[in-house]
Amino acid sequence: MPRSTVDKNESDNSLNQEKPIVIDNPEEYGFTVINTDFYEACKKNKYKRFLIKYKNFNGTYTERKVDIYFFDLQYCYCWCHFRNEPRTFKLSRIGKWAILDETFKWDNNIAMRLQEKQKEV
Repeated sequence: MPRSTVDKNESDNSLNQEKPIVIDNPEEYGFTVINTDFYEACKKNKYKRFLIKYKNFNGTYTERKVDIYFFDLQYCYCWCHFRNEPRTFKLSRIGKWAILDETFKWDNNIAMRLQEKQKEV
């Protein structure tokens, strides 16, 4: 399963896993989620396609359809239909977003490529 939850009683070593984890109450662990609404939507809408309005580092906005494979408190790791390749998006740069009435099928090849991208961040 691509996402897991952390038990509050688990050791801090569980936070150092390679796979991103979903923390139900990040504030309890001292984390701050910048885009809380989007983070919560990701947790609740597994395998749903999203439409995001994303601001790049130059301040330019683009609209993208994305399939979110993994996410953590700062980034989401997606298949981007605009670029037709795996992309990493910083949650704080996602402006408007919507959950589309579309689903996607999990692709292990894409998931492995995105896990490699995670290591680069």
